[in-house]
Amino acid sequence: PLRPPFDPSRRRGLAFSTDGEWLAATGAEGFEYWRRNDESTFFVPSGPCSALAFAPGEMVLATGVAGRGDPEAGDRKVRIFDLTTSESVPSSRRIGQFTSEAMALGWAANGRTLMAISPAGTIRMFSLASNAVVRTLRGGNELTAAALSPNGRWAARALRSGQIHLTELAGGQTRFRWREPNPIDVHLDFSANSRLLAAAGGGQLIRLWETETGRELPSLRGHTGPVLD
Repeated sequence: PLRPPFDPSRRRGLAFSTDGEWLAATGAEGFEYWRRNDESTFFVPSGPCSALAFAPGEMVLATGVAGRGDPEAGDRKVRIFDLTTSESVPSSRRIGQFTSEAMALGWAANGRTLMAISPAGTIRMFSLASNAVVRTLRGGNELTAAALSPNGRWAARALRSGQIHLTELAGGQTRFRWREPNPIDVHLDFSANSRLLAAAGGGQLIRLWETETGRELPSLRGHTGPVLD
């Protein structure tokens, strides 16, 4: 269970480490993390955050917040923490940060580059080695949802206008565009192998597309209400 300072009435971000041993949850004052099957939790007062992502194969965690004009969102920075423990003593050393709102966060496969998607659709790529944003793909469209693929290759963005864009990050080109009939409350996610993109929301179904071909697969039906995640 999540304990204070987390407000259970507000939807917050959750993330597992890639080995499945650790879980982290965001909150209004920072984030909490704990080992699976262990009741001991560690709280880091990093400030408001609503999105997070573990680096592949490491105890490195990125946190960010999508402020959307909310003054309680803080300074709108993405922060990166090394959570490696030493002799069972928890650590939360900050190893990087950059200015960006973050509706979604994701890592490149090598765990050295972090991507952040802002509510305006801008994608920023931060290099740990350079300690700087090394590339920016401009957005310009208000988003209702965003996701980054586990392999670091794809970015999916749901526009308030009703379109879903799939962008290949290496070239910065939008490969596919699809129309979403229920654009207001959309949630996006990739499969673990990054081969499928799923979209769900108020339409009581889950739509699926192949990321390589753009082909839409049969939707998953049977929900009697909105699909939240």
